[in-house]
Amino acid sequence: MKIGELNPGQTFHAAEIEWTVLQHYKGITGTPIVTYVVSRDIVERRPFDTKNGNNLGESTLLAYLNGEFLRRLEDSFGAGTIAGQHVDLTSEDGLKDNGSVKTKVGLLDLDEYRRYR
Repeated sequence: MKIGELNPGQTFHAAEIEWTVLQHYKGITGTPIVTYVVSRDIVERRPFDTKNGNNLGESTLLAYLNGEFLRRLEDSFGAGTIAGQHVDLTSEDGLKDNGSVKTKVGLLDLDEYRRYR
């Protein structure tokens, strides 16, 4: 079965990780063109930023996720199949100091966490 055929909430395995489908973004023909997924569990424990920063866009975690970890995912999903996304970096208190970051692999932002938890 293709990932685009799974319903939101269904899980699948790839790259030795269990993933949950969050939603599909569909093209004008109605077929999924992007499927938004999240790992079901913590994949590994890593520091957010080894330089003690608090901006995801400048963190060592994001660099790892879009470097070594992305290569691991592309080995399983196929090169070029993981789409870029914008992650809103608005803080809990509503400050937009960090703006947003374009990334292929990231963390759920605050609104996404509220929507999908």
